[in-house]
Amino acid sequence: MGADRFRSHVVPEQQELLEAASLEARRTGSLQLEVQIVRVDQQRRWVEVRGKVFYDESGTPVRMAGVITEITERKVAAQQLQFLSDELEVTNAKLEARNQDLLETNRQLKRTNVDLDNFIYTASHDLKAPILNIEGLLNALQGSLSPAPGAPEVAQILALMYGSVERFKTTIAQLTDVARLQQEYAQPATQVALAPVLEGVLLDLAPLLQDTGAQLEVHVEECPLVAFSEKNLRSVVYNLISNAVKYRHPGRVPRVQVRCRTEQQFLVLEVQDNGLGLDLANGQKLFVMFRRYHAHVEGSGIGLYMVKKMVENAGGRIEVVSAVGEGSTFSVYLPR
Repeated sequence: MGADRFRSHVVPEQQELLEAASLEARRTGSLQLEVQIVRVDQQRRWVEVRGKVFYDESGTPVRMAGVITEITERKVAAQQLQFLSDELEVTNAKLEARNQDLLETNRQLKRTNVDLDNFIYTASHDLKAPILNIEGLLNALQGSLSPAPGAPEVAQILALMYGSVERFKTTIAQLTDVARLQQEYAQPATQVALAPVLEGVLLDLAPLLQDTGAQLEVHVEECPLVAFSEKNLRSVVYNLISNAVKYRHPGRVPRVQVRCRTEQQFLVLEVQDNGLGLDLANGQKLFVMFRRYHAHVEGSGIGLYMVKKMVENAGGRIEVVSAVGEGSTFSVYLPR
């Protein structure tokens, strides 16, 4: 194919590119170019042109010989690859911006958590003094009251007030523990023997177990050691077992099973009871601070919240299966 004929097939928008390449070839002696042409059937195709310039004795270019190779598929593939590369670059930029937003959100949440922890700690600390003053005033009032016909009613009212003060003191102490959870987040876990922790908890709960006639089955041989804070492990076990007994069904003797098994990545500590059970239709609220399902038993609604936080801070999770009137099973997953 002659140069003029080939030029006539090159698309108009690339004529200047072809002319510039031809002038450069006369100077250097070789031509390499990718251009788009229009075939006689009006289809556009990409071709690669490789040519060599021949000169006469005076150095004047006299002719060019070369090869024209169709590269449409390769060109289309390269264009698609470039498109994907551009899209990937845009996506990466968006992801990077999103990551920066998440990092900033995380920093703000951490600051908020610190502020909340400080507030809880300060509030619980500041409330201790007035509640102790109230307790002192009650003591003074009780000592100054002389026996009178209405004394039994007065004594009952004083007993109720003392009970309220004690519950308030317990809530303040638990709020302080909640504030400390965030400070303990980065503490390294240690290998804790589970059986002795359970024995200590059962000794502390002995009066409750005896009063209710609760039957306990403990099978934790498969998990001799647990990677956890010993104090937190005791708190988790204490809360789950005491709840299993406190929220017992009035029509049967409470029966509590404590088991432990190993999975690929976790040790799973289970506490199963035959108590009142829970309506988990709103299960997402089960571990919310001050949320209580059964109000007839005294409590602050903080225990399960603290259990969940302690377990999650250690990289674990807690799951619940329950049926109203039948009982509940709490499964604590702790990293091995």
